[in-house]
Amino acid sequence: MSIVMKDFYKADVTRFDIEMLSENMVKFDVSNVISWDIMRLKMTKDELRGLGNFIKSFVENSNETN
Repeated sequence: MSIVMKDFYKADVTRFDIEMLSENMVKFDVSNVISWDIMRLKMTKDELRGLGNFIKSFVENSNETN
C-alpha cells in the first residue's frame, strides 16, 4: 500500500517527508512509522533531483536484468 500527499509519501512502514527550507534547500526525512527511527537529509534542489534520477535509473536497469 502506498499513499502520496503534497509533502509526503508513505509505503508500508516507511514514510518520506519533504519540506522546502529556502529557495534552493530541501529537508528530506525518511522514517519508520513503527519504530519512529528517522534519518534526516538536507540537500539542494539539484542534489534531490540527482538522487531521484539515481533511484529511477537503478529501478529501470534492474527491471532489464530480471
